[in-house]
Amino acid sequence: MADVQHGIAKYAKQFHDRRQEIIEVAKQHLLQAQERQKKYYDKKRSSITILIVLDAAIAGDRTFGTFVTPDNATRISINNLFISTAARALPTGEYPVRVVANFKGKLAALRRSEVRKIMGLPDTKFGRMAPYLDLIIGMPIQITQNIRAAKLVANGTLGRLESILYHPGTTFRLVHDKEANMTFLTDLLLLCSFGLIVGLLHDAYSGVMMPTYFPYFSTRNHTMRAIFRFLALQIVCLVRYRIQQFPLVCAVSSTIYKVQGETLDNMVVTEWRSACARTNKREQPYLLVSRVTSRSAFVALSPLIDDIIRWARPSQAALDEEVRLENLSIKTIEMLKAEP
Repeated sequence: MADVQHGIAKYAKQFHDRRQEIIEVAKQHLLQAQERQKKYYDKKRSSITILIVLDAAIAGDRTFGTFVTPDNATRISINNLFISTAARALPTGEYPVRVVANFKGKLAALRRSEVRKIMGLPDTKFGRMAPYLDLIIGMPIQITQNIRAAKLVANGTLGRLESILYHPGTTFRLVHDKEANMTFLTDLLLLCSFGLIVGLLHDAYSGVMMPTYFPYFSTRNHTMRAIFRFLALQIVCLVRYRIQQFPLVCAVSSTIYKVQGETLDNMVVTEWRSACARTNKREQPYLLVSRVTSRSAFVALSPLIDDIIRWARPSQAALDEEVRLENLSIKTIEMLKAEP
């Protein structure tokens, strides 16, 4: 018994003496595994990176981007939901960055209060140019103009925001957006140009896709059930899935068709329409199914449609407001016509 206790004590001492060595070996194995995983994902993503300078004053030899987006309440709600949801996942002390457009230096001579008023105008007042963008490192990027066609960096190319390049000496302040219900960083000058490094994803539907490329957020986390019947095998099985497993995109104009042609295979359009004509614009909701979706998932589309229609339907208060504004517009036009 004494020999056994002596052996245990000796083994414990050896283990204690080599504990740090064992920890280092385990840590090295973990780092090597992470490095292998990173190399695997890097192989799936093109190594090409592009620099997009947003609205700087001098073009030089760089390519310049413009934020173009229609004036649409649904689009604003989707953007606010995306940014605020992604912002909650950021580490403590990190915030989204709001990039404000310079409009080719047109705002440089204005006072700060005037700039704030201009930034509060709807997008249509800027000729469909968005006055600002909210950026988060790792967010998906879609190129909306041909930048390097020779390297397949064309309209519709998908990518990921790798980093933001700031001018030396740029200072920031924290601002809380009540409408979006989030806090973000904005530069004090409001007029600096920013460079974005975008890593491109040319092979979007081959191999493993990182979830950051196709984020999707649902209004609630619910599980749905679907019964699949395989007639050839006479097998009936019950499958549980979540609506978040399908990328839900709010389509705007022809962009949806570019996305569909580049990376997706099937598209389902919901049939719901509002009684108010002004509500039915080009942003009807679409359900997009990636080419990597399994055959069983296509069977699950049928029960999803009704749920998506309910999800996409505006609130009754919003519909009533649309009707009120439409009636007000009609009365105003009639009053103007009646004036001598």
